Amino acid sequence: MPTLKHFEAALYPAARSGAFVTVELCIGQPEKVPRLKIEAATLGGLVDQVKTFAEAHGQPCAAWLRCTDKRAPAGFKALPDLYYNLDNPKPQAAAA
Repeated sequence: MPTLKHFEAALYPAARSGAFVTVELCIGQPEKVPRLKIEAATLGGLVDQVKTFAEAHGQPCAAWLRCTDKRAPAGFKALPDLYYNLDNPKPQAAAA
């Protein structure tokens, strides 16, 4: 049975522009982007949890993952391009 690895996911604002996707980095302002700590035994389980997190967020975003364990699992570097909600973003709630 695989052991659980610990990860942190951050969702950065993204937008589709033709064939390109632009991502807005929030350097120096980590509180500006939604973050989630995740435990997963497989990369498939990790991607499923990140997808659920991004869908709940509802806005176009790029998910950046970081392994918080000493060693990342094999194949972890194959997950750099996780984009969600680019075509069907949820409407934002109006500010009061």
